[in-house]
Amino acid sequence: MITLLGLMVVFGQGNVGSAQVAQETVVADEPIRSPRAALLRASLVPGWGQIYNREYLKLPLLYGAMGALAVTAIQANQDYVLYRNAFQYKAFDEITAEGETNPAAQYQSDYETLAAEFGPISSSPLEAQRDNFRRNRDLSIIGVAAIWGLGVLDAYVSAHLSSFDVGEDLTLKVDPGVHPLPRAGGVGTSLTLTISW
Repeated sequence: MITLLGLMVVFGQGNVGSAQVAQETVVADEPIRSPRAALLRASLVPGWGQIYNREYLKLPLLYGAMGALAVTAIQANQDYVLYRNAFQYKAFDEITAEGETNPAAQYQSDYETLAAEFGPISSSPLEAQRDNFRRNRDLSIIGVAAIWGLGVLDAYVSAHLSSFDVGEDLTLKVDPGVHPLPRAGGVGTSLTLTISW
Protein backbone atom coordinates (compact mmCIF):
# COMPACT_ATOMS: atom_id res chain seq x y z
CA MET A 1 0.00 0.00 0.00
CA ILE A 2 2.84 2.38 0.86
CA THR A 3 4.52 1.61 -2.47
CA LEU A 4 1.25 2.18 -4.34
CA LEU A 5 0.71 5.50 -2.57
CA GLY A 6 4.29 6.51 -3.39
CA LEU A 7 3.73 5.72 -7.07
CA MET A 8 0.53 7.78 -7.08
CA VAL A 9 2.34 10.78 -5.62
CA VAL A 10 5.27 10.42 -8.01
CA PHE A 11 3.03 10.31 -11.09
CA GLY A 12 0.93 13.28 -9.89
CA GLN A 13 -2.28 11.32 -9.31
CA GLY A 14 -2.30 11.75 -5.51
CA ASN A 15 -2.48 14.85 -3.40
CA VAL A 16 -0.53 15.89 -0.33
CA GLY A 17 -3.51 15.35 1.99
CA SER A 18 -3.81 11.65 1.15
CA ALA A 19 -0.05 11.18 1.58
CA GLN A 20 -0.23 12.73 5.06
CA VAL A 21 -3.14 10.49 6.06
CA ALA A 22 -1.25 7.43 4.86
CA GLN A 23 1.85 8.48 6.78
CA GLU A 24 -0.17 8.95 9.98
CA THR A 25 -1.68 5.49 9.50
CA VAL A 26 1.76 3.90 9.19
CA VAL A 27 3.01 5.65 12.32
CA ALA A 28 -0.16 4.68 14.22
CA ASP A 29 0.53 0.95 13.61
CA GLU A 30 3.55 1.13 15.89
CA PRO A 31 2.90 2.67 19.30
CA ILE A 32 4.94 5.73 20.16
CA ARG A 33 6.76 5.32 23.45
CA SER A 34 6.97 8.11 26.01
CA PRO A 35 10.63 9.01 26.69
CA ARG A 36 9.72 10.20 30.19
CA ALA A 37 8.01 6.89 31.03
CA ALA A 38 10.96 4.91 29.66
CA LEU A 39 13.39 7.05 31.69
CA LEU A 40 11.41 6.59 34.89
CA ARG A 41 11.02 2.83 34.45
CA ALA A 42 14.67 2.28 33.56
CA SER A 43 15.75 4.39 36.54
CA LEU A 44 13.65 2.37 38.98
CA VAL A 45 14.49 -1.16 37.80
CA PRO A 46 17.33 -2.08 35.42
CA GLY A 47 15.89 -3.32 32.13
CA TRP A 48 12.33 -2.11 32.73
CA GLY A 49 12.85 0.67 30.16
CA GLN A 50 13.95 -1.90 27.57
CA ILE A 51 10.86 -4.00 28.34
CA TYR A 52 8.69 -0.89 27.97
CA ASN A 53 10.30 -0.19 24.58
CA ARG A 54 9.91 -3.88 23.60
CA GLU A 55 13.64 -4.31 23.07
CA TYR A 56 13.91 -7.68 24.76
CA LEU A 57 17.20 -8.67 23.10
CA LYS A 58 19.04 -5.99 25.08
CA LEU A 59 18.05 -7.53 28.43
CA PRO A 60 20.60 -10.40 28.41
CA LEU A 61 23.39 -7.92 27.63
CA LEU A 62 22.29 -5.53 30.36
CA TYR A 63 21.79 -8.17 33.03
CA GLY A 64 24.84 -10.16 31.95
CA ALA A 65 27.16 -7.16 32.30
CA MET A 66 25.62 -6.05 35.58
CA GLY A 67 25.64 -9.61 36.93
CA ALA A 68 29.29 -10.21 36.02
CA LEU A 69 30.34 -6.96 37.68
CA ALA A 70 28.21 -7.71 40.76
CA VAL A 71 29.79 -11.16 41.15
CA THR A 72 33.24 -9.57 40.77
CA ALA A 73 32.38 -6.98 43.44
CA ILE A 74 31.15 -9.65 45.88
CA GLN A 75 34.24 -11.83 45.39
CA ALA A 76 36.58 -8.83 45.68
CA ASN A 77 34.83 -7.77 48.88
CA GLN A 78 35.25 -11.23 50.40
CA ASP A 79 38.96 -11.22 49.53
CA TYR A 80 39.27 -7.65 50.82
CA VAL A 81 37.79 -8.62 54.20
CA LEU A 82 40.11 -11.65 54.45
CA TYR A 83 43.25 -9.63 53.65
CA ARG A 84 42.15 -6.70 55.83
CA ASN A 85 41.72 -8.97 58.84
CA ALA A 86 44.99 -10.81 58.15
CA PHE A 87 46.81 -7.48 57.77
CA GLN A 88 45.43 -6.16 61.05
CA TYR A 89 46.52 -9.31 62.88
CA LYS A 90 50.02 -9.35 61.36
CA ALA A 91 50.59 -5.59 61.72
CA PHE A 92 49.73 -5.71 65.43
CA ASP A 93 51.73 -8.92 65.81
CA GLU A 94 54.83 -7.18 64.42
CA ILE A 95 54.62 -4.23 66.84
CA THR A 96 53.32 -6.03 69.93
CA ALA A 97 55.99 -6.70 72.52
CA GLU A 98 56.58 -10.27 73.60
CA GLY A 99 54.22 -11.33 76.32
CA GLU A 100 51.56 -8.76 75.38
CA THR A 101 48.24 -9.72 73.84
CA ASN A 102 47.63 -8.93 70.18
CA PRO A 103 44.65 -6.51 69.99
CA ALA A 104 43.55 -8.16 66.71
CA ALA A 105 43.86 -11.74 67.95
CA GLN A 106 40.35 -12.55 66.69
CA TYR A 107 41.74 -12.33 63.12
CA GLN A 108 44.46 -14.93 63.64
CA SER A 109 42.49 -17.59 61.73
CA ASP A 110 42.32 -15.30 58.65
CA TYR A 111 46.09 -14.81 58.74
CA GLU A 112 46.67 -18.55 59.19
CA THR A 113 44.43 -19.28 56.19
CA LEU A 114 46.68 -17.14 53.99
CA ALA A 115 49.88 -18.36 55.63
CA ALA A 116 48.85 -21.95 54.93
CA GLU A 117 48.53 -21.10 51.24
CA PHE A 118 51.52 -18.74 50.77
CA GLY A 119 53.75 -19.37 53.80
CA PRO A 120 54.63 -16.74 56.44
CA ILE A 121 53.74 -13.25 55.15
CA SER A 122 54.74 -9.87 56.51
CA SER A 123 52.19 -7.08 56.86
CA SER A 124 53.25 -4.98 53.84
CA PRO A 125 52.26 -7.49 51.10
CA LEU A 126 49.00 -8.10 52.96
CA GLU A 127 48.35 -4.36 52.98
CA ALA A 128 49.08 -4.06 49.24
CA GLN A 129 46.73 -6.95 48.39
CA ARG A 130 44.06 -5.52 50.69
CA ASP A 131 44.23 -2.21 48.82
CA ASN A 132 44.05 -3.99 45.43
CA PHE A 133 40.93 -5.91 46.40
CA ARG A 134 39.29 -2.77 47.78
CA ARG A 135 40.01 -0.90 44.55
CA ASN A 136 38.65 -3.79 42.43
CA ARG A 137 35.50 -3.96 44.56
CA ASP A 138 34.92 -0.22 44.28
CA LEU A 139 35.51 -0.19 40.52
CA SER A 140 33.11 -3.10 40.06
CA ILE A 141 30.41 -1.25 41.99
CA ILE A 142 31.01 1.84 39.86
CA GLY A 143 30.80 -0.39 36.78
CA VAL A 144 27.40 -1.75 37.85
CA ALA A 145 26.16 1.83 38.29
CA ALA A 146 27.61 2.84 34.91
CA ILE A 147 25.95 -0.09 33.10
CA TRP A 148 22.65 0.76 34.77
CA GLY A 149 23.10 4.38 33.68
CA LEU A 150 23.79 3.29 30.10
CA GLY A 151 20.62 1.18 30.24
CA VAL A 152 18.65 4.24 31.37
CA LEU A 153 20.15 6.33 28.56
CA ASP A 154 19.45 3.58 26.01
CA ALA A 155 15.80 3.31 27.07
CA TYR A 156 15.35 7.08 26.90
CA VAL A 157 16.92 7.41 23.45
CA SER A 158 15.06 4.37 22.10
CA ALA A 159 11.75 5.83 23.27
CA HIS A 160 12.59 9.07 21.47
CA LEU A 161 13.39 7.13 18.30
CA SER A 162 10.17 5.09 18.44
CA SER A 163 8.42 7.80 16.41
CA PHE A 164 11.22 7.99 13.83
CA ASP A 165 9.94 6.92 10.42
CA VAL A 166 11.96 4.09 8.92
CA GLY A 167 9.35 3.07 6.37
CA GLU A 168 9.94 1.60 2.94
CA ASP A 169 9.55 4.98 1.23
CA LEU A 170 12.89 6.37 2.45
CA THR A 171 15.25 7.09 -0.43
CA LEU A 172 18.82 8.26 -0.75
CA LYS A 173 19.95 10.10 -3.87
CA VAL A 174 23.66 10.50 -4.56
CA ASP A 175 24.50 13.28 -7.01
CA PRO A 176 28.22 13.67 -7.79
CA GLY A 177 29.22 16.74 -9.74
CA VAL A 178 32.18 18.55 -11.29
CA HIS A 179 32.27 22.34 -11.13
CA PRO A 180 34.73 24.84 -12.63
CA LEU A 181 36.60 27.04 -10.16
CA PRO A 182 36.89 30.45 -11.86
CA ARG A 183 39.38 32.04 -9.46
CA ALA A 184 41.72 29.08 -9.21
CA GLY A 185 41.41 28.18 -12.87
CA GLY A 186 40.79 24.54 -12.04
CA VAL A 187 38.00 22.07 -11.45
CA GLY A 188 36.29 21.16 -8.18
CA THR A 189 34.10 18.23 -7.29
CA SER A 190 31.03 17.98 -5.11
CA LEU A 191 28.85 15.23 -3.73
CA THR A 192 25.24 15.90 -2.81
CA LEU A 193 23.30 13.43 -0.69
CA THR A 194 19.52 13.90 -0.61
CA ILE A 195 17.35 11.91 1.78
CA SER A 196 13.61 12.03 1.22
CA TRP A 197 10.60 10.28 2.69
